[in-house]
Amino acid sequence: MPPASVCVSPRESGCAKHLRALAVLALGQLISALITGTGITSQLLANAGVRIPTFQCLLNYLLLLFTFSIYFLASGQRPSIELWKYFLLAAADVEANYLVVKAYQDTAITSILLLDCVSIPITMVLSQQFLKAVYNRWHVGGVVCCLLGLFILVYHDWERAAPGTNPLRGDVFCLLGATLYAVSNVGQEGIVKMFSATEYLAMLGLFGSLINGVQLFALEAHELRNAADWRAASVIELVVFAAALYVMYVLVPVFLRYSSATLLNLSLLTSDIWGVVVGIVIWNFEPSVLYFVSLAMIMGGVALFNSTDLVYQYRELNSAEYQVMSTVVLQLDEDLWPPDAPSGAVNSIRVPVPVTVPVSTPV
Repeated sequence: MPPASVCVSPRESGCAKHLRALAVLALGQLISALITGTGITSQLLANAGVRIPTFQCLLNYLLLLFTFSIYFLASGQRPSIELWKYFLLAAADVEANYLVVKAYQDTAITSILLLDCVSIPITMVLSQQFLKAVYNRWHVGGVVCCLLGLFILVYHDWERAAPGTNPLRGDVFCLLGATLYAVSNVGQEGIVKMFSATEYLAMLGLFGSLINGVQLFALEAHELRNAADWRAASVIELVVFAAALYVMYVLVPVFLRYSSATLLNLSLLTSDIWGVVVGIVIWNFEPSVLYFVSLAMIMGGVALFNSTDLVYQYRELNSAEYQVMSTVVLQLDEDLWPPDAPSGAVNSIRVPVPVTVPVSTPV
C-alpha cells in the first residue's frame, strides 16, 4: 500500500488572503483612531493645566507590567536577547512618549500628528542598517519631500505663535520624540518578527515602569502633590489616555506579526486627517495655506516612499536561520480513504507547520 503523498503549499487561498488583508486594514485604522484619541486627551489635559507627561505614560507601562511582564516571568520564560538591549529600547520608548506628550503643552495637535511622520524616513534608515532593508530612489525622494514639508510646518507654527506658548520648542520636542519612536519601532519590528510579541511587551512593561517611575519622582513629584485640585474631567481624560495607549501597544505587535511596518505607517496617516478634523471642530483651528502645503508635501512624500515595498532580510542573533509558517497538504491515497466517504469528498487536509529556512544576505 503506497504512503500518503505530501506537498508543501505556502500560498493562501484567494478568499483567505482578501479576508486577512481586510482584517489587517481594519486593525490599522483602529490603531490610527487610538493614536488620535491619545492626542486629543493629551491636548485637553494640557489645556486644563495638567502637565504630567511622565505620569500619563507610567499608567500604560504599569498595565503592561501587570498583564505581560508578570505572566512572562512567572511562566519561567527567558528573554531571547540581552536585557541591556531591552533596557535601551524601553528607554527610547519612554522618552519618546514623554517628549511627544510634553510637546502638547507648546504646540497644536495638528502639528504634532504631522511632525510624527518624520519617524517614517528615520525608520527606513535604521531598518536598512539593522534589519537589512533594501530601498530605492522612490523611497529617497519620499524622504526629501517629507522633510521639505516638515520645515514648512515648523515655519508655519513659528509665525502663528500664540501668547504664552512656544511652538518652536514643541516642534523640537516632537521631532526628538519621533526619532526615538523610530528607534523603538525598528527594535520592536525585529523582535516581533523573529521572537515573540509577548516577550517584547513583557520586557517593555518591566523596564518601562522602572525608567518611568524614576523619572516621575525626579520631574513631576510637585505636580502630583496638586492632584487633589484636578477637576473630574481631567481624571477621566487621564484614564482614557492610558487605556487608549495600552490597547494601541497591544495591537501594534499583532499588526506587525501579520503585516509590515510599511502598511502600518500607511494606516496611521489617517490619524493626521482625524487630527485636523478634531482641531477644527473642538479648538476652532483655522489652518493657513502653508499648513495645507505642508500637509500635502508630507503625505505626498510618505505615499511616495511607500509606493514600493521595502524588502527586509531579518537575522536572528547568532543564527543564520529563522522559522516561517508554511502549509503542508496531506493527500491520502485512494486505498486509505474510508469506504463510506461521501462522493466528491476532498481527500486532503492542510496542516500549518514551522519550516526553518536560511536567511540570505542582500546584495
